[in-house]
Amino acid sequence: MPKAAFDENRIRRVISQHRPTEGQTLVWHPSYTGFGVRITPTAVSFVHQYRGPAGAKRVTLGSWPATSYADAKRRYETRAGERPAERLEARSLRRMAKQWMDYRSKYGNPTAKQRSQRPWSRTYAANVALLMDTYILPEIGKKHIEDITRSDVTGISDKLLAKGKQAQAQLVLAYLSSFYGWARARGHTSHNPAFGRLDVTGGRMERDRVLVDDELVALWDAAGKLELKPAGQLLRFLMLTGLRRREAARMTWGELDLDTGVLTIRAARMKSRVEHSVMLPQPALDILNGLDRFEGCPWVFTFKGDTYCDIESQTKRTLTRMARVTNWRVHDFRRSMATWMQRKEIPHPIIDACLAHSVGATMNNVTATYLRHTYQREAGEALAKWADHVVELN
Repeated sequence: MPKAAFDENRIRRVISQHRPTEGQTLVWHPSYTGFGVRITPTAVSFVHQYRGPAGAKRVTLGSWPATSYADAKRRYETRAGERPAERLEARSLRRMAKQWMDYRSKYGNPTAKQRSQRPWSRTYAANVALLMDTYILPEIGKKHIEDITRSDVTGISDKLLAKGKQAQAQLVLAYLSSFYGWARARGHTSHNPAFGRLDVTGGRMERDRVLVDDELVALWDAAGKLELKPAGQLLRFLMLTGLRRREAARMTWGELDLDTGVLTIRAARMKSRVEHSVMLPQPALDILNGLDRFEGCPWVFTFKGDTYCDIESQTKRTLTRMARVTNWRVHDFRRSMATWMQRKEIPHPIIDACLAHSVGATMNNVTATYLRHTYQREAGEALAKWADHVVELN
């Protein structure tokens, strides 16, 4: 391939001398390794060719004349390491991962059927940041994203597997693969060291804990004896309604219509990003009517009116000690409720509606498109039966 010393003033002459009638011609600059110009019969572009972890790569730096020689050379210098500190700073995993997390938290398609295409919730973004800061960035955060190899990725996952942390090992691979997919789509890199199936044994175990009646009674009694009254009332409310913990804990009075008994949670607070309306059973409404209200406070479950109440780790440990129920989680109330409804032969679409799952999630996309009934009335009747069962136990 030919070489020619070109700059801002001589680029036109080089193009005219090497313009092919068909195909393309690559002309390399003799003073800058891998920096050249690609010439076709109809177009011209600056390129940088180099050998990375995944083999030889050629990256377009910009089309001429929209991109000037000076701009193309500056981009080449940054990529090629003529100014290594600037190159590492601009394309280090630590800095690029921050941009990736910020982007995924702010943008996306809120109506996408795949959750991976939706904007991240604050909780999910915090979990991603925690795992990145704990396991990934301390190991390879200072590396240029194109210098990270597959052995770097497997090295992190292997360390986690050796410690028995299979779930974290899987998440490391999933997050890095997602990051590199985002970076490749924007031209920041051309390879993905976490792409494809890697051997991560163990994996995440699906939880199957269902609370029996005696355990429900013990936890109900313990919740009533909690000195932290809003937390105890919240736990009983969760037991009766099967709502997700955060969706109930952050509930506001504006979402409630106590006259009709309907709770409407706005889409932004729902895991599915779809507004959810539920007819609350009478025992749940009795709990809400017994709560203290603070002027100017929007939260339904609150300690002193300054923030919402939640079931924190210390509260859960106290409940575990009082109830003497082991290996339980708040989320197990949902599974226990759904399993009870299943035993009572309540149709699956109604159980889905009670759980705020997408009705018809198990159907094919075409069928689900036409079935738009929300089962709000039927779900309210099913929840009332479940709530009556829980109250009767106590």
